[in-house]
Amino acid sequence: MLYLLKSSIFAFIFSCFFSFSLIRILRRRGIGQRINLDAPERHRKKEGTPTMGGIAIVISTCLVYLLMRGNNYSLPLTILGFSLIGFLDDYLSIKRGKSLGLKARHKLLLQIILSVVVLLSTKELTTYVHTPSGVRYFELGYFYPLFAILLLVGFSNAVNLTDGLDGLAGGCSAIVAGGMALVALSLTEHDYGVFLAGLSGACLGFLWFNLYPAKIIMGDTGSLAIGGALAYSSILLKEELLFIWMGLVFLAEALSVMIQVFSYKTRGKRVFKMTPLHHHFELSGWEEPLITTRFWLVNLVIVLIGYWLTLLR
Repeated sequence: MLYLLKSSIFAFIFSCFFSFSLIRILRRRGIGQRINLDAPERHRKKEGTPTMGGIAIVISTCLVYLLMRGNNYSLPLTILGFSLIGFLDDYLSIKRGKSLGLKARHKLLLQIILSVVVLLSTKELTTYVHTPSGVRYFELGYFYPLFAILLLVGFSNAVNLTDGLDGLAGGCSAIVAGGMALVALSLTEHDYGVFLAGLSGACLGFLWFNLYPAKIIMGDTGSLAIGGALAYSSILLKEELLFIWMGLVFLAEALSVMIQVFSYKTRGKRVFKMTPLHHHFELSGWEEPLITTRFWLVNLVIVLIGYWLTLLR
């Protein structure tokens, strides 16, 4: 437990420092967030807020992992890889002067290619999935690579979709990473625990400046990286199903978009007022800090239930 606390505290301190420095650098260079025209009207005031703050999260997580003498370099390389895709998207959006970065199909292709490379480079990749209770494992065989790619790409984009309100994605990511770190501790997986605890601490440090009203936004640079790193950690721990449960808030955000698109194309009707899900509550009259806090609380309860199931094995 002590090494998890160390990793988390150091990452928190580093992330606070890097986030503060980034705010000054980005403001000086006029690098700010471009707001999507489809976003709620109240989001117009966020225009110009320094973005790409995910750099602070990624650097802090990797730095602490190296300082704590982590041995599995596939973890920092994975978070860096997904972060680079996000950085390219953010950079193009800023360069073009509007909320239009990489085309969706190009971003998806890059994510799939990176996921395949990550899985191919993983030593002793097994094809079974660990269940929370009952039968301990079931074999996916040849379907496992497809499942793993969907997990990596899916949650990378799910965290990205969740990053729409100040502090929402950062807070939920800190909770999920912290929960997964405790799972790694229960499995005596030192390396994975250090990485996940560092990621949790880095998200909390960034959150110091990302709370409403945000002074900096993580952008795709951070959200794609966090989602990919969390998913890959679950693959290494063989706790993919547990991670899906703990990441239920991310999953709900992504599913709301899919349901909305499917319903509109097939029936010509919308299920939600706006997607992702947090925008539906915004248009229902909820204030932004209230939505964020309640999503955190729901996520915390979900993670605690997941960890409790782990202890009952």
